[in-house]
Amino acid sequence: MKSNRALTVIIFLPLLLSLATYSQAADMPRFAYVANRDDNSVSAFAVEASTGRLKFTGKVASGSLPFAVALDPSGRYAYVANAGSNNVSQYRVGADGTLTPMTPATVAIRSMPRSIAVDPSGRYVYVANVNSRNITQYTIGTDGALTLTSTTAAPVGTQLASVAVDFSGRYVYTANDFSNNVTQYTIGANGILTRMIPGLVSTGLAPVFVTTMGSYQ
Repeated sequence: MKSNRALTVIIFLPLLLSLATYSQAADMPRFAYVANRDDNSVSAFAVEASTGRLKFTGKVASGSLPFAVALDPSGRYAYVANAGSNNVSQYRVGADGTLTPMTPATVAIRSMPRSIAVDPSGRYVYVANVNSRNITQYTIGTDGALTLTSTTAAPVGTQLASVAVDFSGRYVYTANDFSNNVTQYTIGANGILTRMIPGLVSTGLAPVFVTTMGSYQ
């Protein structure tokens, strides 16, 4: 693992995802969450609607060396990839943005999970594992709890730094830091990943993040 410090910030905007829950835009809560690697916690913030300023609202324990936070599209559940304890913390998100650990509080994973993503349908979670060089996939239950579905068998690159699901929910990509490439997959039945042909696409040196945008006509 590289030694430089890094924090992951994710802001959830229910306005874009769950309009039926609130009668007016002014009533819609906005929250931000930060994974704090060196004190094994996740900080929660309220986002002031008029200015975008963050107001600290509390902190909750995570596993060891939390590296990334992801929320499901409904905004009801949050997941944290813990690189040191080799697991994923799972939380329920309260109406005020408070994170409450589920039971169980964590689910086991492969070696050194560093990045985590939820698909747009809110049914699947994908985690990039650095040391085992693969992706672990979970299914999200009706209560938000994760159930292991599968793990990609073959190495997908070296030093998986980031995983992303495209907006259509049909494709997954990983940025592979040490091998200088991106691995690309299609999402099949039950969220199972199948590597495309070609499976690898070259990038610049040391790619550490991948994201997508746009829709398909």
